[in-house]
Amino acid sequence: MPPEPHYRGWFEEPLAYDGIEDMFSVQVDHGGFFCSVRGDLTYEGGTTEYFDNCSSETFSLFWIEEFLRHLGYEMDDMLSVYWKKPGKDLLDGLQCIESDSDIVDMIAGRMEEKTLAMLIDHKNFLETFMPDVVEKKSKEGGSKGDGQEVATTAQGNNIPLVASDLGVECNSVAGGSKVDEEEGGFSDSESDSTFNDSDYDVEDGDDDLFTDNIDKEIVDYNEPVNEFELEYDSALQDTSLILRQEHEQDL
Repeated sequence: MPPEPHYRGWFEEPLAYDGIEDMFSVQVDHGGFFCSVRGDLTYEGGTTEYFDNCSSETFSLFWIEEFLRHLGYEMDDMLSVYWKKPGKDLLDGLQCIESDSDIVDMIAGRMEEKTLAMLIDHKNFLETFMPDVVEKKSKEGGSKGDGQEVATTAQGNNIPLVASDLGVECNSVAGGSKVDEEEGGFSDSESDSTFNDSDYDVEDGDDDLFTDNIDKEIVDYNEPVNEFELEYDSALQDTSLILRQEHEQDL
């Protein structure tokens, strides 16, 4: 009877499985979120755990659920589990684990890699925003999804992806048109119409601005009026005052 899968503690060394074809390990990335940035797909902010002594003879969906239960999760409508095919990246190698046929494919992968990667999507993000990167078995037994790269905007909105629900923001988006710097995805102040106005061409100088905006008939240029000076000047015009010549000269 093959041994049952075993959770690897932080103090334990990974098993080598030298010469043992039936045995393999499963690496579980959980507690994080998928993030798409400029056409790339990564799993951010998660924790990695390992389960050793998995046997091709006994491995099944039961053990997938046991792994999740050990990590504190239960299968529900918002949680999806994927395994990554050996030699592939996240954009073209993810397969959703839903049935025994998915487990058969996963077990076959042990012949190429002895540690198979499994990732947990806690908010069902990939199926909602990036379904084309996920391979799923149809009812007829075929595969759905061609693993092609999809764009990195969702509904044209710059929203935090699943990260917002986990307290982490990822400012890229998934599902719409891909942002391309050469095609005008990004603009600078020289090309942006917001900052380009032909009425204010620097090459023409600023003399026209002065002419158009300065009223030449106003001579005080809005200088503040000194009330004391006005009152002092009016006193000089008062004919009823009799001043001595020297005082008048002082004034």
